[in-house]
Amino acid sequence: MLSSCKSTLAGKRDNVLVALGFERLCRRSELAALRLDDVVHNRQGQLALLIRRGNADQMGDGRIITLSPETARTVLEWIETAGIEHGPLIRPVYRGRAVARHMSGFSISRLLKSIATGAGLPSDLVNQISGHSLRVGAAQTLLEDGHDLLRLMKAGGWKLATTVLRYVDRTEINVWR
Repeated sequence: MLSSCKSTLAGKRDNVLVALGFERLCRRSELAALRLDDVVHNRQGQLALLIRRGNADQMGDGRIITLSPETARTVLEWIETAGIEHGPLIRPVYRGRAVARHMSGFSISRLLKSIATGAGLPSDLVNQISGHSLRVGAAQTLLEDGHDLLRLMKAGGWKLATTVLRYVDRTEINVWR
């Protein structure tokens, strides 16, 4: 899906959306809520995101997630190209301009389906895509890459193992290694 994102402003936004959603196992609501001031540096000086609140974080303690160098470059390029100085990070693009408002979770789900269609994925697969698809796919990929249950829980910000198991139940890999 990343390779199908165009070099237009909307394509750069799509690239950020897919890269962040997959790499950092973000929920669509977390992506929709991101603001420019949530792009921070961690203690090691690496670019990171502050996820202020999630389903498993009802108290709003937040979590900092470090970005890979490639995703960090993608995010910074989007910020510069879109001219974002404050406000929402993931924004709608209308008539070649980034509009200073948050996208809804529903809009993000629709956008993911559009990106998948542009990537040439079969329509039956595109129809199954939701705002959680990047999170589910990333959890399954991490499991296939040898990460254990505790690492999955930390990466996705899950508090309960039963929640993670719902995400990876279609894999044939042992999460209890």
